[in-house]
Amino acid sequence: MASDASPKSSSSSKRTLLVLMVCLGLAVLLCGGPLTWWAARRSAASADVAERREEIRARGLPIDDASMEAFRVQTMGQGKSERWMNVLEEIESTAFQNSCRGVPVVGVTVGVVG
Repeated sequence: MASDASPKSSSSSKRTLLVLMVCLGLAVLLCGGPLTWWAARRSAASADVAERREEIRARGLPIDDASMEAFRVQTMGQGKSERWMNVLEEIESTAFQNSCRGVPVVGVTVGVVG
């Protein structure tokens, strides 16, 4: 009788092993498939961004802080810069601030009691 139990337990353990392998394979497909898809899309997007960045650089346009500063210096001469500084000084002056006092600003409800 012991010899009869051995083949049954062997086939049962093989069946259990097969079921476990199938479940493991399905788990790998269900988790690995979307992860592979995501990684492929991310890689394609990174390549697209790098390509577009190079196109922008080839046209001589800024792409980061340093190139933006260089672009600003290159495109805005001293005269334009001085005019903007004059506008800024005028806006920040006390006379301008006093002349604007009491002018309503859309969306600002300072001092309104409801």
